[in-house]
Amino acid sequence: MTINSILSTTQLPPLNIRVLLSVIIGKDASYLVARPEHELSENETQKWETWSRRAQSGEPIAYIVNKQEFYGYDFYVDNRVLIPRPETEELIDKAKVWIQNHPHRNKISILELGTGSGAVTIALVQEVLKLNLTKKHSFNFIATDVSPDALNVAKKNAASHGVFNHITFLQGNLFEPVSSIKFDIILANLPYVPTEESQTNRFEPQLALDGGNNGTKINEQLLTKYSSHLNEGGILIYEKYNGSIENLT
Repeated sequence: MTINSILSTTQLPPLNIRVLLSVIIGKDASYLVARPEHELSENETQKWETWSRRAQSGEPIAYIVNKQEFYGYDFYVDNRVLIPRPETEELIDKAKVWIQNHPHRNKISILELGTGSGAVTIALVQEVLKLNLTKKHSFNFIATDVSPDALNVAKKNAASHGVFNHITFLQGNLFEPVSSIKFDIILANLPYVPTEESQTNRFEPQLALDGGNNGTKINEQLLTKYSSHLNEGGILIYEKYNGSIENLT
């Protein structure tokens, strides 16, 4: 079985095929293009047959290869967490702008609600370190999730990115784990898919998708509680149902 024969006979999008093959044979996409005659080994063929069946059943490629890129960083994902979406990257962009617009705030505390895989907080920590913002500010990062399974994935990612000691992970619903603490930045990408629609997603966790009958139940709870957890001049940045990012002070 060669790369070319797989590409010509498999009923999957070519990009998905290339992602799976790249992981299976340990080569990048340019190798797949340059060496279409590459013959898969027996073990590679067995893995391809298993993975392609999973992909053809509709399972997301990110779950099959246990990897999703987000904000330029690779994160481990499995069916315990929602797969990070590109539109969610705007949370990080807006948080960075707020930080850079407050150069005289010595201490900055940041809370993420519903951290899932940890991608948002971990990427933001990486950006803070990369931009040397720790020279101007002292940061306190807290990431929470109602799901202990999701928190285990987030901790795994934090460790693999070398930022585990920069983040406090807490389990609980919304502000319950931080009931008496105020923050400068609150980030949230909470469940906002209407219940009926969320049930059509067979692979991602319902807990991370189901936002009630009209999809607004969890965000409405957020909007009634966030102001008592913001420091003066602080900001809430959250994702809404249509994928847009809203910020409130």
